[in-house]
Amino acid sequence: MDVTPAMREAALGGVPMFRQSNADIADTQVTQAPKAHTARIERLATAAMGKWKGDDVPRLRVVDTPEQLPASSRFDKDGNPSNAYQSAAGMYDGRTIWIVASKHTTDRAGIKKLLTTMAHEGVGHYGVDRIVERELGAGAWTKIEDAADRLRQNPDKASPAIRAVLAELDNRYAGADRTTYAREFMAVTAERGVKNGLLDRVITALRRWLRRALPDLRLSEHELRQLLVASDQYLRVGQTQQQRVQSRAALAFAQDLS
Repeated sequence: MDVTPAMREAALGGVPMFRQSNADIADTQVTQAPKAHTARIERLATAAMGKWKGDDVPRLRVVDTPEQLPASSRFDKDGNPSNAYQSAAGMYDGRTIWIVASKHTTDRAGIKKLLTTMAHEGVGHYGVDRIVERELGAGAWTKIEDAADRLRQNPDKASPAIRAVLAELDNRYAGADRTTYAREFMAVTAERGVKNGLLDRVITALRRWLRRALPDLRLSEHELRQLLVASDQYLRVGQTQQQRVQSRAALAFAQDLS
């Protein structure tokens, strides 16, 4: 990934982009380092989000550590206490994209990870179906639903890998409506790494959206699929941004896997 002049300027903010070791920093500076680091991450994230347009751009909050995430992060989507937040690099709570500065760095790899975290939470904000509609045209998601329903009705015409997915969906989601079935089809095929034309359409839409929203983030085909796997809870929820705001937030985290 190329570090653009704008990203470098945002990261620098008057301090070195690549910090010296703590052994070379005075004790008082070590105490201030976390806040300075958070400020650099916030400048990077704010600069990146500057390319997000429209009246539905989410809020952005950057915190030092996972402990500063909102209190609701201590519970899973079913309301049960959970420690999952402790490994979160970011999260989306229905209104705001949260970034955990301590889980990111400002070197080349760190900036890519930050932008990937923002992409994950951005998918949560806009919703996969809305991204498909925006990037592939009105009715594009409906066509995906139609195709998934045809596979559901005629599994014998599918490949063995797709038939296995359909069998799992029939066991887990018998009687599901068309929209739910299509979302689950995408989620399961993404999880299993099963290539198919419907998933390819979603990947294409995601790539186009990223080119506009986060043009400095360059992901391979495999990385795009992994982003979709990481965002599978957003595929499954499928609510609009306004619906998520009006209901209790179903939290989803971008996990720190480093």
